[in-house]
Amino acid sequence: MEILGKERILAFQTEHSWSRKPLAKWAETVEKGSWSHFAELRNSFRSVDYVNGFTVFDIKGNDYRLIAVVIFSRQQLVVKHLFTHDEYTRWNKNLIKDKRKKR
Repeated sequence: MEILGKERILAFQTEHSWSRKPLAKWAETVEKGSWSHFAELRNSFRSVDYVNGFTVFDIKGNDYRLIAVVIFSRQQLVVKHLFTHDEYTRWNKNLIKDKRKKR
């Protein structure tokens, strides 16, 4: 699977040096992988979730979260955000708040 948005990964690794090895391992697995749907992806990444329209990967246990859009038909994964656990919690709360306002 092709990873789009690698610059976001590199920027995050620069700011969070402890994420380098786990993110490199994650990227290697994704680039070698091929999945037809979310259930297959979950066989390779047990902690992956689908939240508010995004595929959310736990990196390094639960220290980091990688937020992506996966286009299975094109075998592409688009990295949208990378967060620490705390940053993800704030982002997700704001996302839920914004969805409620739009109703």
